[in-house]
Amino acid sequence: MSWGKYPSIEERDLVHGTPIKVYKNGDPWFPGKRVVVNQRQHPTFESFLNYLTSTLKEDRAVRRLYTPEHGTRITDYDQIKPENSYVTSYAMNNNEHLKRIR
Repeated sequence: MSWGKYPSIEERDLVHGTPIKVYKNGDPWFPGKRVVVNQRQHPTFESFLNYLTSTLKEDRAVRRLYTPEHGTRITDYDQIKPENSYVTSYAMNNNEHLKRIR
C-alpha cells in the first residue's frame, strides 16, 4: 500500500512503449529514426502515423507503414513488434511499391 494519495509503482498499471526503427521509402540517405510506439500518447493508429509525419519531417503525410522484408502492410498497433524496422509511405492507394535501397 502506498503512503501518499497516489498508488505505488507496484500498484500502477504501467504501459511501456514499443521501440521501433522507421525508414523513409526510397530514401537511401535517411539513416532511420528510432521512435517509441505508445498508445497512451497516440490512441489511434492514424494519430501515430501523423506523429511519424512530424517526427520524420516528411513533406507529405505518412499514410502507411510496411515491414521492409516482405512489404506487409501494418494497419494496427497489434502488428508492431518491438525492436523491428518499418518503412513509411505516403500513398493512399496501392500504386506505391517499396523501393529497394542498395
